[in-house]
Amino acid sequence: MLFHPNPVKDKTTIMLELSQDKYIDPKLITNIFVYDVIGKQVSKVTYSIGQSQTVLNCSLLSPGSYLVKVFNQNGEQFYGKLIKK
Repeated sequence: MLFHPNPVKDKTTIMLELSQDKYIDPKLITNIFVYDVIGKQVSKVTYSIGQSQTVLNCSLLSPGSYLVKVFNQNGEQFYGKLIKK
């Protein structure tokens, strides 16, 4: 999974491509969540099944590091690190 831009100021695009040598099939994605460094969920990303990318509005996030978790229908989880300026 890639983020562009990263670090981000207001908005970033989440591109569901490769994650740790595994392909993230956009047709199987069920949820995308954003967590702060202490593990609190701070955002749920609006996602339409089949999209290979989606936009995340980061304007309300405080500066710092965030973990983005993608869940699929097979129970697999994919992770990515996002930095907010």
